Amino acid sequence: MSGAVGEREGALAATVNALRAAFRSSPDSVFVIDTENRFLMVNETLCRFLRVTEDQLIGQPYDRSARSTDAQRIREAVSVALGGTWSRYRNSGTRMNGEEFIAEVTLFPLRLSGDEVVGVVGIAVDLTEVEAQEVQARRGADLLRLAGRIARFGGWSVDAETRAIDLSEGARRLLGIRDDEPNLNEAAWALHPEEERPRITAHLERCMTDGTPFELESVMLTTSGERLVIRTVGEPERRTDGVIIGARGAILDVTAEATARKRMEYQAALIDNARDAMLVREVDGTVLFWNRGAAELYGWSAEEAEGRSAYDLIGMDPSERAEALEELMRTGYFSGEVTDERSSWMCAGSCWSTTRARRPGCSPSTPTSPSSGASRRTGSAPSGSRAWARSPAASPTTSTTCSPRSSCRCSCSRRTRTTRSAARSSA
Repeated sequence: MSGAVGEREGALAATVNALRAAFRSSPDSVFVIDTENRFLMVNETLCRFLRVTEDQLIGQPYDRSARSTDAQRIREAVSVALGGTWSRYRNSGTRMNGEEFIAEVTLFPLRLSGDEVVGVVGIAVDLTEVEAQEVQARRGADLLRLAGRIARFGGWSVDAETRAIDLSEGARRLLGIRDDEPNLNEAAWALHPEEERPRITAHLERCMTDGTPFELESVMLTTSGERLVIRTVGEPERRTDGVIIGARGAILDVTAEATARKRMEYQAALIDNARDAMLVREVDGTVLFWNRGAAELYGWSAEEAEGRSAYDLIGMDPSERAEALEELMRTGYFSGEVTDERSSWMCAGSCWSTTRARRPGCSPSTPTSPSSGASRRTGSAPSGSRAWARSPAASPTTSTTCSPRSSCRCSCSRRTRTTRSAARSSA
């Protein structure tokens, strides 16, 4: 009997040595454990993976070697393999240097002859980086869903061959489409008013035909009847060989932005058409907006005035300007009489105020820019003046402004003008 045992042990040792030679430089971690759950062989890759030497592992219990978070699970998997059936498990542990890892281990029963299992051969694959990528992907997906819920956007795709539409979770939620909607194509197209469909279809067909990307705004109705302004961005989807297989993109609810833009356009039109002269300028006097009233009053068109110094265009007396700006910067408001240093016939009652930037990205072509002003003159001009506009007495004006830079200021002025000779005569 002892001879048979010795023979079996010798055969096992020979097999272990053969496995050691075969898997010494294998990229995977390979090991052999005996029926007592102790290491008989480990290759170089496993030693590097666990940050230990071979001598530190040989003879040690397998289920304790990696300080696993679930040793019981390991013992159960080993028991299955020793019973003659291969097993696999994924587990986490801690290396000898304190680093955490995740590995997938496959265990195979080791047989010398017949059905007797004399040990287990294991192959471990390091999944630490893969798991981190999966966690990052899940986290990214969660963040995308959260962002879509907050910013109200979602993704879409259309198959070029079948014209089948697919919508992301965010897009379905935005439009009110159920996840179990049986006819998604019909449900999605039904949300587009009929007058919008030809334009959208044309862009989509060009995208899937010649690869032309697009971006457009259109009206959509949710399933509950809510009217939305949707910005749709699309691009072709291609195979690796460049063949277009569909289109994909995103939809974004820009209803609030569109409403604000229309309101700004309306306000800009009102200000531009006002009979009072109104201008928007920086603290240094650079003109950013110049309405029609200002063009008629001072004789400079908007194209000529914007980008130039308002002080050069309106000819304000330097000493009066310095006093006005000092009070404006100190109190945020100025009201007083100023004169045009170039014209003995012009004086003005003026009112300025300041404001800080409220919203970045304001267009300098609208009144919603860093500084604004309004002015009005009445009377008659001497010959040689560049422009003169007769108009009724000025009325108070106000302006709401914002700036692309928080240091910018706003001025709003109301002006009335009379010739100095007229003023003396009335006196």
